[in-house]
Amino acid sequence: MHKGVSFLVGNGFNKLLASLVSEKTISKRLEEISVLYNKFSKLFDEIMEEYDLRTKEEAIELFYNALAVVNLVITNSLTPKENWKICLDEMKKELDKEVTARIYSVIDEFISDETNGFYGELMKEFKSDGFFVNRESIKQNKDKLFIFTTNYDGCVDIFFRFNDSDGFLFNDLFNRSACPEYTEDYVCFDESITPEAPLLFHLHGSYKFFIKQEGFRYITIKLGNYESLDFRSLIPVIIYNAPKMKEELIRRFQVLDTYFSFFKENLRKNTRKLVIIGQSLSSDPHILDAISRSYHNIDEIVIMDVDDQLEKVKNRILKQVRQRLKKDDILDKFHLINTKELNNITMFNEILEGLIVN
Repeated sequence: MHKGVSFLVGNGFNKLLASLVSEKTISKRLEEISVLYNKFSKLFDEIMEEYDLRTKEEAIELFYNALAVVNLVITNSLTPKENWKICLDEMKKELDKEVTARIYSVIDEFISDETNGFYGELMKEFKSDGFFVNRESIKQNKDKLFIFTTNYDGCVDIFFRFNDSDGFLFNDLFNRSACPEYTEDYVCFDESITPEAPLLFHLHGSYKFFIKQEGFRYITIKLGNYESLDFRSLIPVIIYNAPKMKEELIRRFQVLDTYFSFFKENLRKNTRKLVIIGQSLSSDPHILDAISRSYHNIDEIVIMDVDDQLEKVKNRILKQVRQRLKKDDILDKFHLINTKELNNITMFNEILEGLIVN
């Protein structure tokens, strides 16, 4: 595999897009998407208070354990007695009312951007701004392009397309042939696929990723039809914002465990340049640790962010590297780009082209 360019894209990326697109309604929605994840955080803060828990990690653990147990018992009919069934149904209703319904309501907001045509409008906006004009050189280097994002939404998926007509050409390890039976409603995670560039991995899950039960087997799907299959009957594959617990939760989901394992391996073996866009690393210790472990294997680290965030991200990485190596004299490999100095999306595109091609 060629040594290439790896992108690590965080929530600040959507804020950057909002500042660069010319259509005000699209800019406003991008701003809203960039803070939508906060609703998850607020929900678990409420659970902490309601159930007298000490940490957000405990609140998230409560949610996962309750959801797993109730769904397992109800769907598999492990308790034939009718009174048990009634009891469990009541538990399920209570869980739905207290936690699950609110989780799904936030996911529904992410889904609505797809079903209401926002991503199509975003694509048109990119095209009208001349965004896809100079993408051929990027497409020619696609075998060296690795994109990793911690965002749940689909803006990164739209932004990194090579043009407005080819569709999604990135490898995300989902495949229709991996599903137990043919369906147009979703594709399934295929562990037999070799991760190869160009790839795009949602490290913390996506609004499209769910666990679906097929008999006694659980499969990971990427949902495409939200009408024929009710996503509220599925388990969402999303890592919520509990920094100390994120890596543990990643390991619980096969697709995310595969994604993160490859992310770490890719930094060690295949990355000559790491480009960090709008990802502060302040609440992702597992990612910061992975970067620090591979620091000596990466030729250059480019940070694209606003003003003082640039130095903060750089210093977080350097601090972690110094602690790991137990020495202060660390080679500075950083190139800092202040996104406040970008005037339009074409200028942003030209910088990305230079980072990928050169």
